[in-house]
Amino acid sequence: MTELLLARYAPKNLEPVNSIGAKWERMLEALDLGATVQSRSVCVKMHLGGGTGYTTIHPFFTRILVRKLREAGAKRVFIADSPGAVLAAVERGYTTETVGCPIVSISGLSDRFVYTRPVNPPLGDFTAVEIGGEVLDAEVLVDFSHVKGHGACGFG
Repeated sequence: MTELLLARYAPKNLEPVNSIGAKWERMLEALDLGATVQSRSVCVKMHLGGGTGYTTIHPFFTRILVRKLREAGAKRVFIADSPGAVLAAVERGYTTETVGCPIVSISGLSDRFVYTRPVNPPLGDFTAVEIGGEVLDAEVLVDFSHVKGHGACGFG
């Protein structure tokens, strides 16, 4: 059975040890990150936002994750998202300095670094997918996106 870790947002009291940041650190420490990331390249896939959207994961939490991945022995850690989101990331507070690692486009600087893979069996006319090269070349992928929907979903 899969183990689920939960850090409740609401603190028991105002002691720093009960802050969501401290809870997040303890939750990451409870994981055996080293078993997965030791001496490996790690891509942290995020949704960095765009337009007037603002419900992204705060850079504070991202920086803690990046630090914990490095402490666990990751040889390279980077954040990746779509080219447009990466260009606008600074508007939401995401910079190399605030998160502690490079922020790159999933498809490279030219937006042409992709791998094409077949879809087997094909789904109608859908016979192949293009996957961002930065993501596919990473040895470990950490999905650190927030739960989101769109207007038709009733949230997001």
